[in-house]
Amino acid sequence: MVQAISGQKPQAPSVETNEDTLRFDHVIKAVRAGTTDQTSAGKQPPHKDSQPTKADLAKARDGQATYTVQPGDNLTNVATRFGLSLTDIKAADPKFFPPGGNPNLIFSGEHLLVLNKTLSENAEAMAKTKDPATLKGLIAFDLLYTTRGLQTPGDQLSVQEKILIARRGNDPAFATLVKGEGQTLTQLWTAQGRTHAIWDPLNKFA
Repeated sequence: MVQAISGQKPQAPSVETNEDTLRFDHVIKAVRAGTTDQTSAGKQPPHKDSQPTKADLAKARDGQATYTVQPGDNLTNVATRFGLSLTDIKAADPKFFPPGGNPNLIFSGEHLLVLNKTLSENAEAMAKTKDPATLKGLIAFDLLYTTRGLQTPGDQLSVQEKILIARRGNDPAFATLVKGEGQTLTQLWTAQGRTHAIWDPLNKFA
């Protein structure tokens, strides 16, 4: 298998993964910063390579983590690191699997999105279907799952929409479906009072 090549300029990731935008993924942000959450046992040391692990992915409330390719990596050992298969990796971040290309030709410094099994299975189903009604359900599931537990899920919506659209970058009809489901969920969250207009004043008294 071809391993990650160091010393070359990495390709630009297809999805922006700004730490300040991914507000809820506190586990991964803490690891990147070289620290972890406080526990009853006290501070835990950072991971050896400062990259998320299978345990971090399991803890991430959005079911996602961003891994930075290290020298010597290939997609097979990255998948193994998270207890996933190459099929799972492809469903999450298909830009690493170009038609006719070598999926193990990856470069140190590239960013790879990994999903837990629940989201991987949903992403695989999404990639295999063209039926609009089926796609709407799969898109809605992803958007609801990745924003669950947030007081104001709209904060994460645009980032997650970009992630989904990037998986089928040459499919404008799919992008339209994603945006449509996002608008539907925004209306739902507004009706539920899950907006800053409601929560910001309440949080001041918390």
